[in-house]
Amino acid sequence: MTISEAARLAQVGVETIRFYEREGLLVQPRKPHSGYRQYAAQHVDRVRFLKQCQSFGFSLAEAGTLAASLDAGVASCEETCRLAERKLMELNRKISEYQRLAQRIQSLVDAPCRREANADCSVVAILKNGNCST
Repeated sequence: MTISEAARLAQVGVETIRFYEREGLLVQPRKPHSGYRQYAAQHVDRVRFLKQCQSFGFSLAEAGTLAASLDAGVASCEETCRLAERKLMELNRKISEYQRLAQRIQSLVDAPCRREANADCSVVAILKNGNCST
C-alpha cells in the first residue's frame, strides 16, 4: 500500500508517518527503482501502537522504547509495568501541580475586580506585586 493508504488505515496524516520515519520509530520501506514505497500492514500496526501509547500519555520516546522492546522480543511485563508506574507517578505529580496552580488562579479570580483600566486592575496588581496568598 502507498503511504497515503497506510496513513488512512492508521488514521493519521502522511506527515505523521514521515515524522515517525525521521525519528527512527518506523522503518521506511525501500523505494523500488520505479514506483512508490510499499507499506505493509506491520507499518500500520506500528503507527497505531505508537498512537495508542501516546493516547495513554506516553511520550514518543517512551512509545519508541516500548515498540523497540516488542521488536526485539525482550519486552518483559515487569519492565513495561515499571514504565507504566513511572508514567502514573508523573501524571499524578502533574495533577497536583495543576491543582495548586488552579488554586492560585482562583485567588486571582476571587479578588475584587474593579473593571477599570488594566493598570488599576486587581488581577494585574496581584501579578505585578506578587501578593497572591496561595
